[in-house]
Amino acid sequence: MEQYNKIAKKYEKTFSQMALRKECYGYSFLKNVKNVRGKKILDVGCGTGYYSKIFRRRGARVLGIDISKEMIRLAKNQEKKEKLGIDYIKKDARKLEKLGNFDLVTATLLLHYAKTKKNCLIL
Repeated sequence: MEQYNKIAKKYEKTFSQMALRKECYGYSFLKNVKNVRGKKILDVGCGTGYYSKIFRRRGARVLGIDISKEMIRLAKNQEKKEKLGIDYIKKDARKLEKLGNFDLVTATLLLHYAKTKKNCLIL
């Protein structure tokens, strides 16, 4: 958590400019997610909301959560600038209580932090 609080601004700048992410990883991920219009999505480990915004622009209702207060702060600041209607809250995915029902839960940049297989079964 602390590492992302310290580097959140640089992370957002780099993250949004990475050609590889936009052209390869993002393409593959979004191709497999397909149509999200009208769906309710929980974006776990949302960071500054990169995918949350894409989902919302594609017609989904989105709740983004992240353990980093600085990442959530940046996501909320962006939401103030471009009001998409995304909710962002600071939450630890390891201690996640029921937040409602969702059609899709994503964790694109979260599960690689798991130290054991059991940690991957958080949701």
